Amino acid sequence: MGRSPPAASPGPLARSVARRRRHRRPYPLHRWQQRDQP
Repeated sequence: MGRSPPAASPGPLARSVARRRRHRRPYPLHRWQQRDQP
């Protein structure tokens, strides 16, 4: 139970980290997203 699958890890984990470190983000995701598709 403690071990999470690598496929389901990047998704929920990334969101958790972003919410926990929302004050410390080197590159805002919404910024590079807009640049990718103007």
